[in-house]
Amino acid sequence: NDGSIDDRTGVRRADVDGFPVVVYFGFDADRVNSGDIGKLAQVAGWLKSQPGYVLVVEGHCDERGTEEYNRALGERRAIAAENVVARHGADLARIRR
Repeated sequence: NDGSIDDRTGVRRADVDGFPVVVYFGFDADRVNSGDIGKLAQVAGWLKSQPGYVLVVEGHCDERGTEEYNRALGERRAIAAENVVARHGADLARIRR
């Protein structure tokens, strides 16, 4: 990674071992699967131990559905993942979407 600033989030990009962490969602779903809660709990632990970093959470979809619908579903997925990380003690002020 080149350490450039991301235009959308304003965050300097960095390569970090173990990232990105991928969480899969069911079809047309925005709820984090119970099997992925542990992954996000580990992310929260890492974020708490690394005060110099912020976390960027992105939600993605496949191409089914309209662009508008998929954008909204991706946003809901990102919020769901963000909320799990926050419930495990990470500061929401250090999480960007």
